[in-house]
Amino acid sequence: MEELNKLLKAAMQRVAELNEKGILLGRKRYTTVAQRNEVFREIFGVKGRILTEIVEANDERVIVLARIEFFHDGQWVLIGNGYAEERRNSSQVNRTSAIENCETSAVGRALANLGLHGGEYASANEVENAIHQQQEVKVDTVTVEQQEHLRTLADEVHADVDKMLAFFHVASFAELPAKDYNRAVKMLEKKRRAAA
Repeated sequence: MEELNKLLKAAMQRVAELNEKGILLGRKRYTTVAQRNEVFREIFGVKGRILTEIVEANDERVIVLARIEFFHDGQWVLIGNGYAEERRNSSQVNRTSAIENCETSAVGRALANLGLHGGEYASANEVENAIHQQQEVKVDTVTVEQQEHLRTLADEVHADVDKMLAFFHVASFAELPAKDYNRAVKMLEKKRRAAA
């Protein structure tokens, strides 16, 4: 495993150099998962690989496992791994790309476990998301009664509900911000008048 130690040391040194020029978040610099992955590929070449596996994916959350392996003595040997979890409703990105975001976080954690950290243990994406979520203001959504009213109107006019939800950048009427309720009603009533 002497070869592994040499490669790992070279990769760690390269990532440390990149950390000095990394993304500034708060008062610290971070190297992105993409940059660290690039260093891993460059240094390890075909002797290293990163495998990801979706452990869980449902309507609420996604969990991904990333494993880093090194080819030694004719077989692949696990040298690092990392898990990540993303909540689908935690951000606009996760509403459409939770699996991709979670996979990137898992790879970042696996690389960090191997010693290729981005300046801190968390990936830049994780830190940025954490900062954003702390600053995010809670948005009031429509009431259950308002949701039912919208569904009834949509059914009456045979509206393309998916298209309407996409217009408001939400996955369901339950996520519709209260400030957009009147606008949604007006859209549906306009469609009803046009059909009459």
